[in-house]
Amino acid sequence: MTIINPTPNKTYILSNTSTGTSLLFSSHEYFKAAPLTPSTEPSPHNHIYFIPTTDNPSYCRIHTRALGDNWSLGVIKPIKRKLHFYKTGEGNYSDQYWRLDTWGDGTVRLSNGDTGEEVRLDVDTGTKVPFMGKGERSEQHWTLAEV
Repeated sequence: MTIINPTPNKTYILSNTSTGTSLLFSSHEYFKAAPLTPSTEPSPHNHIYFIPTTDNPSYCRIHTRALGDNWSLGVIKPIKRKLHFYKTGEGNYSDQYWRLDTWGDGTVRLSNGDTGEEVRLDVDTGTKVPFMGKGERSEQHWTLAEV
């Protein structure tokens, strides 16, 4: 397992093709504190970047260009399966910490500081809604491409 350290503040697109179509995951166009949503068209809402400002050097925060530095992707407590963009605030919150590791096929898996490394960013094949899932499913294989 190799940890990936994306270049801070470079823009990337995070996509998943396990559902048959390439889905770009992004912030919501109208609601800042909305869940991570699937889209098919590139926009500032799915141009993500990473900021390594956490108290653990293996983790970073995930932001979108549309929402900026003040909003980062986190896991809803106490459910710990659903995802939302949260106001980053002044504190260090482990539910907003993300670790990127490589799978053997060159894709990336994303785990969260609150849920642990065995629970990863996943996507429901029916609804195409992202969630945090256990196991080693093909829906947890993500492509990270620099824009």
